[in-house]
Amino acid sequence: MNTLWRVGALVALLCSGFAACWAAYPVGTTATLYANNETSLTVGIGTRNVTVTWKAVLTGAQMHMAPLSLQRKKGANGTWTEIANWTPSCAGVAQEDKQELTGFIPDDDPETTIVYYYKVVGQIENPPGGSFESSPIVAVTVVPVEIESISGLDAVYCTHEGCQTAVTAHLAGGIALPAGYMVTWGGDATFTNQIGLNAIAHFAGHAGKNKKITATLGGTHPIVYSSEYTVVTSGTVQGVVEVDYVIIPIEEIPEGNPGMTDAQLPIVDITAYFTHPTHKWQCKVTTSEDIILQGASLAGTGVSEATVEQATTEAIYRKMYADLDSLGHDDGLDWYMVSAVLAHETVHSDDWMAVNNPLFDVCRATVEGLSVDYDDETCDNATAAYNQIKDLQAYIDAIIKYINDGEDAKDDIDHPHCDTRTDAAERAVVDPMLDALDAKAAAQNPPWTR
Repeated sequence: MNTLWRVGALVALLCSGFAACWAAYPVGTTATLYANNETSLTVGIGTRNVTVTWKAVLTGAQMHMAPLSLQRKKGANGTWTEIANWTPSCAGVAQEDKQELTGFIPDDDPETTIVYYYKVVGQIENPPGGSFESSPIVAVTVVPVEIESISGLDAVYCTHEGCQTAVTAHLAGGIALPAGYMVTWGGDATFTNQIGLNAIAHFAGHAGKNKKITATLGGTHPIVYSSEYTVVTSGTVQGVVEVDYVIIPIEEIPEGNPGMTDAQLPIVDITAYFTHPTHKWQCKVTTSEDIILQGASLAGTGVSEATVEQATTEAIYRKMYADLDSLGHDDGLDWYMVSAVLAHETVHSDDWMAVNNPLFDVCRATVEGLSVDYDDETCDNATAAYNQIKDLQAYIDAIIKYINDGEDAKDDIDHPHCDTRTDAAERAVVDPMLDALDAKAAAQNPPWTR
């Protein structure tokens, strides 16, 4: 939270060469009120006082003065007003009196530069004389110094009890200060490295909301208060470690093709979570899905489903047995089994899973190693972090590599590389049917022969 503040820096200007100024003095009597090398002018930003040492020198016999009056006006056209007075101790011939007069500078934090004027006015009482005043007049210029903000409050404040790393904010109280002054920090933190405008704030317990930071200049001027910090709670996300394969039956297979397996592009998604003690957003892969379209059908192939019941003659038995035993490779196929085709296609889907799983492991490890920094304006919640992580080039590259490597792997597991495995799967389905056909043939009278 940034707060604009102003504080007056006091710049004093003291003109030299004071001259006496009086009127209607008795003969032989003079009075001088002046400030020379004995005069000092200090303006403190903390006390906001102006202190001037004035010296009054009186000459003449048995002269007495009324109290001297310290007066001030705001601006050249302001009205003179008394702010202090003092009765000189000098009386008689050639005596002098020195006195410090303190005038308070109004605490009105000007928007623009203001000049305050100070003078001392006196009057001789005995013998009767005229009034006189110091000349020249002391001018004190109050110049506002604008401090733009306290920066550094964008550090992360959290409520995670297990986070042992100290939460710190590197604070800076604006861009400039009058020479010699230093910001004093306070509030719900401990402060180190306090130099000029800067300090490091340490927040205990990581409870960051409803805390207050104050900064003070010279003991009187609060710079900024801040009480609302973002609270980010550490969370745990349960990620997935394997691909969820969803096999969807194909209702219509292209004509002339008894079986089909088509693995779609994998789907990967993440969930972002806040981490300690790094105070970064990381992610877990929480969705990993791959849809596999798969189907088996003899419809439209001109091939009939082989069953024991369909073997009604020796000729049909012989042809059915030969077609099945060839695993569908012979020309002029009349008989086959949908379950054998599906076993063949299952080899393709199993092969795909076997090559895709390690590719997913690589992708997951890469993605879950990515992180983005917390930012109280652009990345202070899980949704913003999710979007920023997915926009990282490293994330994009990992997903593209996962997909491309999978497409390349399909060539290595397709025919003819998988022929041995597909034949074995079909054989496991066909051989029990061949045995059943042989049993039926042996039961005929006379037995059927192949």
